[in-house]
Amino acid sequence: MKSLLVIATLLGSMAQAMDMTTMPWTAQVDMRQTATDKGTACTGTCTVDTQTFFAVGATTKFDLANNFALRTGGILAQRGYKQTNASVSDTVNFTYLDVPVLPEYQFNEMFSAHAGLVVGLKAARSCGVSSGCTNITDKSLVTPLQVGGTYNIDKQWAAKLTFETGTTLFTDTTNDFKTANAIALGGAYTF
Repeated sequence: MKSLLVIATLLGSMAQAMDMTTMPWTAQVDMRQTATDKGTACTGTCTVDTQTFFAVGATTKFDLANNFALRTGGILAQRGYKQTNASVSDTVNFTYLDVPVLPEYQFNEMFSAHAGLVVGLKAARSCGVSSGCTNITDKSLVTPLQVGGTYNIDKQWAAKLTFETGTTLFTDTTNDFKTANAIALGGAYTF
């Protein structure tokens, strides 16, 4: 919670220093393919499955220095965990409000790359676990690392490719359950 307060304070200070209405805002939609880590409870015929999720939101960037910027904003992103054991599938899916804190480097007018943390605040959960969901403890704050690139098709349209590392989504009495990684392909429109 303390780190979230520090990030909110920094973003608020930057917003105060710059007129947010003159900043270029980018609306984005991503399709995310998420792989799941195999927990210690998943053995034998048990398999972990990939899932397709979506993310939608808006970001802006603050120019810092030559070709460097800081990208931030708000994105509703889905994350989840799915495993199948003896034809019984257990799924726990979450919706997070992500606040990216992504330093970005602009190589030229066409290409840019970013890497940094995403702070995700849990907004919702749907649970479909055969043994029940009472022994599950959600992580209300996640901070995955994200690396990616953007290809600017023209001044308004862009295509994005990102990779996000695993983050623990919930724990039960013995295990941490997390997504191993997520690859996202998306499109963006700058206003």
